[in-house]
Amino acid sequence: WGVYPNLTPIALTQLIPLWLGLMMSKSKSPAPASTPSRLKVAIIGIGGISGTHFKSIQALPELEMVGSCDIVAEKAQKAAAERGGRAYTSSEKMMDVEKPDLVMLCTPQMVRLDPIRLCAERRIPIFIEKPPADTLERAKKIEGILKKHPTLHLVGFVFRYLVMVDRAMQLLKGRKILMLRQYYFCPMSLEPGHEKFARFYFQKEVSGGLVGDQAIHCLDLVRYITQSEVAEVQGFGNNIQHPKRGYFTSEETVSLNLRMTNQVVVSHVHSWAHPQWKCEMEILAVGAHLKLDLFNNKFEGDVDGMKVSFAQEDNGYLNELKALLQAIRAQSMKPVRSSYSDSVKTFATVLALNKSLETGERITL
Repeated sequence: WGVYPNLTPIALTQLIPLWLGLMMSKSKSPAPASTPSRLKVAIIGIGGISGTHFKSIQALPELEMVGSCDIVAEKAQKAAAERGGRAYTSSEKMMDVEKPDLVMLCTPQMVRLDPIRLCAERRIPIFIEKPPADTLERAKKIEGILKKHPTLHLVGFVFRYLVMVDRAMQLLKGRKILMLRQYYFCPMSLEPGHEKFARFYFQKEVSGGLVGDQAIHCLDLVRYITQSEVAEVQGFGNNIQHPKRGYFTSEETVSLNLRMTNQVVVSHVHSWAHPQWKCEMEILAVGAHLKLDLFNNKFEGDVDGMKVSFAQEDNGYLNELKALLQAIRAQSMKPVRSSYSDSVKTFATVLALNKSLETGERITL
């Protein structure tokens, strides 16, 4: 799911006008037959990220927890006791008994196809954690299921839902972007300390490594901000601090280069060998230069020679859930910024970059 540190409250300093929130469309799209005042929510997959999403559910009084499902009965029972609702080891039984208005899918990426199919066949709106699948073949099958059974859904690319990103894109509107430079640093491979993280993250064949689990968020944001697709990629990596051995099969530091279809060039540097959590994006456009701090929800820069800055306490996880609720109430995918079909394009970029890291080749998408 990608490790994302707690959002830190910071003072509001804004030199640009406030922008109105997402508009609800009146266009029709398949949705539940009714939208009661309180929506029943069920979670599938009781791992670490499910707790993050449960905090968002708790923050919204219009939501009610009715079920927690996991193949490990004890985990489901513990979650139900703490969060409310009943425990299940079968997602199908939970759907048929509880009839939820929304399912939060928080399973590992290899467990996507069947839960999504079950939701789609029942037209139950679904939140899908990223990445969308574990292989492109399965991702395409899921995409086909959602087209056959149109179902309201949202994939959890959280950076797209930050208010800061909205403000930055307002300032960039109508300007040609020339380049993006970004980095993501954290201490996940440093010793002592890396043993506190689940081995899942370090097993590239399972998690996708640091590119498939963390950098995927940044690569998705590149596509969103540039409003363009990835044309070509090349990646280089090393394991100087923590060599590949045993369960540690991911690169610990990478340098990724991308060329977009609109000719924007992108550089992403990512390392697990830094003592602090940091994630920033720098955008150079005609007449504008912005530096975004994605973990602290602030940016600064200059536009047409004038200094600009923005800082605000924010919670992208809560924002993305609110967007999906807007979609449910409006019976429209309009409020959703990260559909499954769109997320498959980001996933394809990750797979190409991981292949390039292994072969050293430049890969055309």
